[in-house]
Amino acid sequence: MRRQLLFAESQGNTFFSLGLRLALHYLKFEDIEPKNYHKKPEYMELNNRVFVPLRSHNGGYSNIDDRGYQILLNYRAVQPAPVVTLSQVLAGTVSPDLINDNIVLIGATAPSIKDEFFTPYSVSESTAPKMPGVFIHANIVSQILGVDSGNSQTSNLFWFVPQWVEIIWLSLWGICGGFLAWRIHHPGMQGLYFFLGIFTIFGTTYVLFLFNAWIPLASPVLALTLAATGVIAYKQIHNFLHDSLTGLPNRSLFLDRTQQAIAKSQRNKSICGVLFINVDNFRLINDSLGDLAGDQLLLQLVERLKNSVRLGDTIARLGADEFAILLRNLQSVNNATIVAERIQKDLTYPFILNGHEVFKTVSIGIALADTAETRAEDLLRNGNTAMLRAKSLKNIRYQVFERTMQVGGLDRLQLETDLRLAVTRGEFVMYYQPVISLTTREIVGFEALVRWQHPRQGLVTPERFLKVAKETGLIIPIGRWAMQEACHQLAIWQQSLKSDCQIIVGVNLSGRQFIHPDLVTEIQGIIQDSGIDPSGLRLEITESVIMDDVEATIRLLHQLKNLQIKLSIDDFGTGFSSLGYLPRFPVDVLKIDRSFIAHIGEATEVENLAIVRTILMLAQALNLDAIAEGVETPEQLEQLRSLGCEYAQGYYFQRPISADHATQFFTSHPHW
Repeated sequence: MRRQLLFAESQGNTFFSLGLRLALHYLKFEDIEPKNYHKKPEYMELNNRVFVPLRSHNGGYSNIDDRGYQILLNYRAVQPAPVVTLSQVLAGTVSPDLINDNIVLIGATAPSIKDEFFTPYSVSESTAPKMPGVFIHANIVSQILGVDSGNSQTSNLFWFVPQWVEIIWLSLWGICGGFLAWRIHHPGMQGLYFFLGIFTIFGTTYVLFLFNAWIPLASPVLALTLAATGVIAYKQIHNFLHDSLTGLPNRSLFLDRTQQAIAKSQRNKSICGVLFINVDNFRLINDSLGDLAGDQLLLQLVERLKNSVRLGDTIARLGADEFAILLRNLQSVNNATIVAERIQKDLTYPFILNGHEVFKTVSIGIALADTAETRAEDLLRNGNTAMLRAKSLKNIRYQVFERTMQVGGLDRLQLETDLRLAVTRGEFVMYYQPVISLTTREIVGFEALVRWQHPRQGLVTPERFLKVAKETGLIIPIGRWAMQEACHQLAIWQQSLKSDCQIIVGVNLSGRQFIHPDLVTEIQGIIQDSGIDPSGLRLEITESVIMDDVEATIRLLHQLKNLQIKLSIDDFGTGFSSLGYLPRFPVDVLKIDRSFIAHIGEATEVENLAIVRTILMLAQALNLDAIAEGVETPEQLEQLRSLGCEYAQGYYFQRPISADHATQFFTSHPHW
């Protein structure tokens, strides 16, 4: 109960409240009469005090019933005057000074439903949360009588700020809440500043309240809370739909805008398109200069992309090194290719990363929404497909999507699915190609080669599935199975051919297998489980793989060599090897790549002949064996013999065959 009614007027009659009548009757003996305030005659003035009427918005209220002449009630205390009981009065124990020349209110002070009212003391009083009506009337009369002293320095009448000041007060706290929520990102700090703001509001209003000033309390707290909550909610939605590093739209928002653009282009009979952009070799930046440099590169790249597109186009970040640009209102594909060329031109200037000048290229795929059935997901997928085609073509930096690319993508997806099922179902078989000694003209070993027995397509060679197996990581389980199968077959041959010469089986080791942390332990376990003599096992590692990290490769090769197995460098001459490292590699064999053997018998291919001769001389100087791969004609065989090559393999001797046929072929003792 915060309002006190002084009087009301109706049909020319004035009706005074009980509290005002009692106070005026008391003050009449002191010649104090109410009068109209000279500045505002509708205001009541009493002993030089103006009783400003309470309006619908004053005192923290909003649209209250302000009829009559109301003021804000200022409570003195829970018990504003001495209290005596009727029994004390009848017994004559009450001092007459408590009654003479004073206003005496008679009423029930015991709590009752009838006389109890909620008051500001309801919050703090735990034993008497409500106040009897006689105490409320005592506070009402006391407040009016408090103006009779005429002391201009004190007043128990509340004063209010104008409504426009209240609006500014609320607006400031709303702006403060929004600003703090926008600038502060840590949730803990947000909560701390929020509670500091509420504490400031409570402190300010309480201090002003002590000086009988009343400003809104609940509404600025609500403004602070709503503004902060609204900004935080907006930031959450914004972060959900935007990339945290670049501030660009993410995939979800980009797809939504793309779908809207497709619908609008269909209505306007125009074309919209997507540029799918991938930063070439982005991982190299993170690995060499650090993640911070990678972030700097992306931010600088975004600025260049913004300078290359129109104002209405949308740039989005789809992944770590992938971006997409939505182009609206295109007339033809030429408009999209112009943007792609402009981007490529802007990338001819170096990026400055931690003081380093770095040049970077991107691969761009262009896809247009040319049919009414086109969906945003399809358009983005087509752009990605075109980008992959551009990346595979090396020197061509952008490519426009064609339907034939989609067919290739579906074939690859089906191949990946079938390959995963093949690993689960065990559809792989091992074939063996003999290695021939050109000195004794007999078989000295085999190279184990994986084949895929596809349930619908028949026998599939590695050329068709090896790339997908490497990209998906399936090469790890396939390579593990190949090692186990080859060692199992080697164990059979070693048991059945004890009296004959030693046979060696070569097994290819992929790059993914070579860097696997458990490679040595895994091979050691396979050797122990199969029970083979490890000297009959030769691991074949391509030259490009062993040159990735030379020092780590040397350590790993020594660990493998400690297993008593043989090691060979496969496809020698095709990689980027340094001859200075070759003596440090603990290898036994150099395998000359088939690309050098294919034309050594031709008169015009003297360069290949010179390369083969050099490799053979190098192997002889380092006390290594040399095996020529891909021998297919008698002329090639004779040329290799004349060069002093010790071993060879190829279709001229035998195509890869199953283990049973390889056993029969070996025991037939063929000679060449």
